[in-house]
Parts: sequence; C-alpha cells; structure tokens
Amino acid sequence: MTRPAHFERYRLRLEPLSPIHIGSGEAIEPHEYVLEPRGDGGVLSVLDMPALLTDLGDRERASFMAAVDTSRLTAVRRWIQDHADPKRHARCRVSVAPGVFGAIRQHIDDPRRAGEIELLTRDAASGLAVLPGSSIKGAVRTAIVDTLAREDSDQGKLLAVCERGGRRAGANFEATVLGHAEDRHGRTFANLNRDPLRQVAFSDLQLPRDSSYITRVKIRRQAGDISDADPSGIVIYREVTWGAVLGQDVVFDGECRFFPGLNDRNVMGSDKVLPRHIDVVELCRCCNAFYRPRLEQEAETFLDSQWRDRLLQELQPLADDDRRTCLIRLGRHSHFECVTVGAPFHHPPPKGFGKTRSYDRGVLPLGWARLRFEEQP
Repeated sequence: MTRPAHFERYRLRLEPLSPIHIGSGEAIEPHEYVLEPRGDGGVLSVLDMPALLTDLGDRERASFMAAVDTSRLTAVRRWIQDHADPKRHARCRVSVAPGVFGAIRQHIDDPRRAGEIELLTRDAASGLAVLPGSSIKGAVRTAIVDTLAREDSDQGKLLAVCERGGRRAGANFEATVLGHAEDRHGRTFANLNRDPLRQVAFSDLQLPRDSSYITRVKIRRQAGDISDADPSGIVIYREVTWGAVLGQDVVFDGECRFFPGLNDRNVMGSDKVLPRHIDVVELCRCCNAFYRPRLEQEAETFLDSQWRDRLLQELQPLADDDRRTCLIRLGRHSHFECVTVGAPFHHPPPKGFGKTRSYDRGVLPLGWARLRFEEQP
C-alpha cells in the first residue's frame, strides 16, 4: 500500500532511562487499595469500590456500616484491608518497592497520615498505564523553542518580548521564535492556526503490564543529604515506570505523524502555510541540543557515582549520526531548567533554585527517556 502523501508515519518507541511519573491527578487513599507482601516489597491492588460494595453480603455490609459509623478513618481503612479480595475487586495491581511497602502499610493505622498515592495515567478500559502524547509534545516544544531562540540572529527582538512581560509573555515569545506571531493594533498575538508544531502529532503510548512500581519521592540536596518529606512535611508516594538504569528494559509503543503539506505553499496557499518546516531530524536535533547538557549537568551535580555512570552510559546510543533518536524529559519532578527555555530568555525563579532535586527514594532522577522514530512500512 502506498503511504498517503499528506503525512509521514513513524513508529514511536519511548524507552525510560530513569523512572517516569505522569499522573492523572488521581490520588488514591488507603480505603481505595489493599496491600499484600511479596518478596522484599509487596503488591498494591487499586480497588474498584463499586464492585466491592456491590459484592457484600448482609453480614459484611453490616460490619462495613459499623466501621463507617465509628467516624474513625482508620477503622474503615482496616475493614477494607481485611475484606477486599484483590482477585475480584482490583482495577489494577502495581508492585511496591522494597523499603516502601512497610512505610505505606503503617499509614493504614495512622490517622495523622493521608497515605495518598498518585498513580500513572491509565486507560479506563484496559487498566494499563498510559503516557499521554500531549506530554511528549509539550517536552518537544520546549526543546525546539529554546534551540531556535539561541540560533536566532535577532536576539535583541526576543529579549524585548521577554522584558515586556505580562500574561502573554511566554506565548508571545514562543510565537516570535517559531514565526507565528502577529501584530494587531500595536500588540503581539500568537496565531495558533500557523503554529509550526501543528505539523507534529503524537499518539498516547501504552505501557506494558507489570512495568511500573510504587515508590517514595525524597528531596535530595547537592551535598548529598536526603530528606523523607518535602518542605511542607508531606510524604510523597508515586507510581513510576521502571527504567534502564535499574536494569529493566521497558518500552512505550505509539505513533508519531508529521504533516509536511502544512508547510507547502502549493497545498496551503501563501496565507495559510506554516512559517517553519519541522521534520523528525530537526525535532531530534533540537531535543538533544536542549536536554543532553541538562542531563550531564544534573548527573555531575546530584548523582552518586554508580547511578551517574549508568545514566551517562545510556547517552551512547545518541551519537551524532543517529538522527532519529533523541533524549527527552517528561512528567513530574523534571525541574525548572527542563520545563522552560534557558537564560537569558526566562524570568529567574525564586532564590534557592537548583539546590534540590526530587528523586525516587532520594537516589534516582525522574523523567529521563529516549525517543526512537522508526519508519512505518
């Protein structure tokens, strides 16, 4: 079959180098999960609460209502742990890291702790974890804007946009760099119909079963000391993917499409053609230029030698002649320097920026991944 002329398809393979967390905003509490020990860690089953409550007999229902009537949260939590059947009532099951299982279990009987766990985004039908294509596109956009801004010959114009500030400063800066800014009555606006990133579309990527685990996120400082909680005193638990630095080869599979016709005057006409061509080689070039020095700097500043060597070793496949593979950072705890353009184009964050990192158990950075684009037949 001949490929349609209006787009180019690539099989997209995302390989986590370090654990990744992209949440749905859903935080489950101890009355919504049950814990079972397994080896040095355990398994957490996320419950389908309607299924559990529907399944109750008269005696179980009466005991459940008795626990609720005590108005003690720990009584309800303990009832759930004792009566829920993971084989019948689980929406999904996730491994719990060694050293974390016991701490989570203690929260069940501690009314001072919420015991919340933030899950990965999931497909409602299959229950499998999903990495949203919009997250990839957002990370790619940051890299492209930063790289092209540094290569722009008119730096003064870009800095002037930054200095004007205001609510639309970020959008106007991006539009000026990418070429879809328009002046209307003396003011700058971003014409989203001419945004060059319209040429690129990412599907959601599905994670294979049993490729994630529950961990505790800890604060790490440059000096190497680790804190159990964030500055607000909240203990943070998240579901994350496995990663190559842990010796686990996990791959998200999806698709990426490029629409070169949107940059063709013969197709779009001179008034609608996009101002800049972006293809897979340009995308990878910009991502490597933006993310690679940031990973190298973080590795040298925060990581212990064993993890630093493992992570830096994963950069070897990103050789200059590999034009369809790139580095990227995704999800929570990607930190300021990886989610916005670099100096001098950004407004500096509050004092103390860059002194700490939020890491898996205080030792592993979050969010680093490798993207591969493979041509579809």
